[in-house]
Amino acid sequence: MPLIACIDDDEAIRNALKGFLSAANYSVDVYPSAEDFLRCQSIDKISFLITDLKLGGMSGLQLLKQLPGLGVTVPSAIITAYAEPDICNEAKETGLKAVFYKPVNLNEMLKLIEISVSEKLP
Repeated sequence: MPLIACIDDDEAIRNALKGFLSAANYSVDVYPSAEDFLRCQSIDKISFLITDLKLGGMSGLQLLKQLPGLGVTVPSAIITAYAEPDICNEAKETGLKAVFYKPVNLNEMLKLIEISVSEKLP
């Protein structure tokens, strides 16, 4: 079962994403910060990464920029409540597939995850 990582400092959003994606037959790990995610033992098993843009410490964009240097390439999406059109340009080398603005259309996100995970499977 593919593993999805969700990073958001809002517990309600983490729980909503976990419930929705679990119901769609994904394993889901949630983290309140980018730093917590970087300490996880399963970072190399992640099939898709969802991160909020604005987090308490390291931002979601900073996290995505750091991952390739750690040898981690994973398809990802940023969720945000802020209109920042340059996000995609800044994250073009990171595996960023989409930016979703809150409130997130979960069905669109699920379609993207399904496509991305199927492309990553051997």
